[in-house]
Amino acid sequence: MIHREQEAKAVLILITFLMSVVFIAFESERKIKPFPLYQKWEDRRVVPHEREIKVENYIYYLNEYLILVVAFHIIKTEARKFRLFYSCVFYALVFDVADYLLTFNTEWFYIGKIPMSANILIFIFVGAFFIYDVWKDRQ
Repeated sequence: MIHREQEAKAVLILITFLMSVVFIAFESERKIKPFPLYQKWEDRRVVPHEREIKVENYIYYLNEYLILVVAFHIIKTEARKFRLFYSCVFYALVFDVADYLLTFNTEWFYIGKIPMSANILIFIFVGAFFIYDVWKDRQ
């Protein structure tokens, strides 16, 4: 059973890394508009705008996200310490991939002059879990 799990993880890692090379096959000047909830902010107001991105860049960025998700999935299952933190990072990355697919990681709103986006909220969320996990480990 252990060998089968290790083989599955190795195959998953190999596939993920090979996917990051696939973007070369899509080398072209063709652009797409894949972000349905993308908003452009000007002077803290939403301005109608459609974000265009080259197909190869879209695939490359998506694969970079997927590599991180797979890596942290493996880390969270193998970790002996700080499992809660690694699980938190994994789920935050899954959420970040969804945010990328929908909004291209643009800001959602402002608090004063500070733009709030998924990345800021994820940083706060993961940071809090890291502090908690370290504190819990020292008890």
